Amino acid sequence: MAWKGNRKIGWWLAIFLAVVAITAAFVFLDSDRKPESSQPVLIKGREMNLETVSDAIGMYRGLSGRPSLCADCGMVFNFPDSAPRRFTMRGMLFPLDIIFLNQGKIVSILTNLPPDPPGQPSDYPAPDSDQVLEINAGMAEELGLEIGDNLKLPR
Repeated sequence: MAWKGNRKIGWWLAIFLAVVAITAAFVFLDSDRKPESSQPVLIKGREMNLETVSDAIGMYRGLSGRPSLCADCGMVFNFPDSAPRRFTMRGMLFPLDIIFLNQGKIVSILTNLPPDPPGQPSDYPAPDSDQVLEINAGMAEELGLEIGDNLKLPR
């Protein structure tokens, strides 16, 4: 009789694991995911459409898996505190410029970062920051962004 009981537990465990796997697939592989918000913002006189993320899953996903980013688009990562940040180009399909800000002031600019080769993640550290802006490679130079510039990005 104990054998049949273990068999029932095994089936319930298998069903539970299948539900977890399907849910994870929808959460992490959703290519049509929507940002928390998206709004136009003026940066150095140019209107940019910036998506914002502030939750762990949105930050983990970032722009990874997207085939491209429109010319005047970007993503703002809003952190609850100011701390050293580390970014990677895991799962990226196009190069980016990454701008780190602390209290609205640019503290670091990393330009023309290529996508990571599969299985070889990069690690890009930066000083204390509470916001990070990702834009298409070359856009930081095109906008004339410099360390010390103040930007008002959406929260």
